[in-house]
Amino acid sequence: MNYTPLLLTIIHNMKIERKIFIEKSTEYKFDNGLLTIYETNSPCKDILFTFDKYMITIMLSGHKTVVSKNVKVEFFPGMVFIPEINITQTVEISNASFSNPTKCLVLDVEPKFIENLVLELMEDEAWKTNFDYTLNEKHSHFISNDSNTIESFERFYKYLKLGNTGLSSRINNVILRELILRVLQTEAGSLLVENVRNKIKDRNLEKTISYIKTNLRNKITINDLVRISGFGKTKLFSRFKETFGVTPVNYIMEERIKYSLKIIKSIDSLQSVAFQSGFNTYEHFYKSFKKIKGISPMTYKKNKLANSNVTI
Repeated sequence: MNYTPLLLTIIHNMKIERKIFIEKSTEYKFDNGLLTIYETNSPCKDILFTFDKYMITIMLSGHKTVVSKNVKVEFFPGMVFIPEINITQTVEISNASFSNPTKCLVLDVEPKFIENLVLELMEDEAWKTNFDYTLNEKHSHFISNDSNTIESFERFYKYLKLGNTGLSSRINNVILRELILRVLQTEAGSLLVENVRNKIKDRNLEKTISYIKTNLRNKITINDLVRISGFGKTKLFSRFKETFGVTPVNYIMEERIKYSLKIIKSIDSLQSVAFQSGFNTYEHFYKSFKKIKGISPMTYKKNKLANSNVTI
């Protein structure tokens, strides 16, 4: 996160109490991230900030106006706001004082925590449809007055302020989990997923490859791979092309041929080699083998046996 907490020169010694603009930040570290409260005790404007990943923020007191080239947000208590990323934004605070500062909470959650939670939810068929939708949503920012999300956020802050107790870590994780779940149920879910999108895709692709290799001898359909990966059919094919340079169908065929090479020498019947490698006909095995290896299975087998009988 790139944030400018003390900008004395930018405001040119504005004539206010103590004649300087002051913003104080207090950090609360926890197992899976960092929560920061920013308190501002004077009016200010044109204060620049940039986030390099999506953060969840709420106002506890006061009012800020957040402006970028794309949006203008009037940020009040009772609102949850996820700002844009990788774009310079400005903040203006019209009313703030030492006795009545603005207070804003900024939550930075470790991507691994979100990644694990999303992957867990994608195993749940009841959530699957919702997440297929969320993964494909496109938003630049999010703002809402959802009371459940705000209540979870404030409760999380309350428990962090209590400090370390015997069960504090477990309780914090439970409340954080609830908070992230509530955000994921909204349109903001796509923003949090964006922080870990590539990791989720890679993990799902790994699961798909593992499924293929484990089930080479069985019938494998594209619908099976769509179900395992969580991708749509078009996305599944594009991910295989990007990663392996072939379609899922060709990848399965190549893996079956690789397996056949391991057993072809030790099994007499080429038909048995074909069936044990997952091909349902010898003809399909023969054509696939010759396409990939450039020679027939029989010729390959003879060459392997001849080479193994050579003595030096």
